[in-house]
Amino acid sequence: MAVGYSYEATDNLVVIEGSGVVTLEDRFDCIRTIVNDPELPHRFQVLVLASNIEQAPPAGDLPHMSALVDRLRQRSRSRIAILNATVGHFTLSQLVALLSSDGPRMVQAFSSEAAARTWLTE
Repeated sequence: MAVGYSYEATDNLVVIEGSGVVTLEDRFDCIRTIVNDPELPHRFQVLVLASNIEQAPPAGDLPHMSALVDRLRQRSRSRIAILNATVGHFTLSQLVALLSSDGPRMVQAFSSEAAARTWLTE
C-alpha cells in the first residue's frame, strides 16, 4: 500500500504516511481503514506525512481530498496537521486544508515536522 498509518500511543497521534505514487483510491482506502479501526481511541490527533509522495495530485482531486480530511476529522474529533516539505506540493496541501470544512482552526499544512507536532500539542 502506498499509504499506511500507525498509532503513537504516547502522543495519542495517528501518523499517516504516503510514499511513491499515491492515487486517490489509495487515500480513500487508508482513511476508510482508520475510520473503521476499533483499536483507535475515541479521540486522537493526526499527522499526515506527505513529503515522500512523488507526484502532486491533479487539481480535480483536491475537493475529494478535502472531503477525506473532513471524514477523518469527524472520526478523530481533533486537529489534523499535513506535512509536505516538497516544493510545489506544499501549496496544494495548504489548499486541501483550506477547503476542509473546519479550515485553519482544525486543519493546517506545514513544511516542518517540528512545527506540525508543536501545533498539534497546543
